Amino acid sequence: MYYPNTNAILYVIDSNDKARFAKAGEELSKVLDVFFLLMKKEILQGVPLLVLANKQDLPDAASEKDISEILGLARIK
Repeated sequence: MYYPNTNAILYVIDSNDKARFAKAGEELSKVLDVFFLLMKKEILQGVPLLVLANKQDLPDAASEKDISEILGLARIK
């Protein structure tokens, strides 16, 4: 999975769809496994990862803090 000239990786989560948070976390883990492998090979060295919490304007949307905890974003270096 190599994309020449990649400037960033964008991962979008529906912050109002709490039933799918676990699946979103699993998928993000798969993406990050490949991302970190390519970083070690210096293919994606320095490419930032952006996690976008979509639909934050809805009344039942999860907060950024909750999403960060569910996805385990604090463990990503």
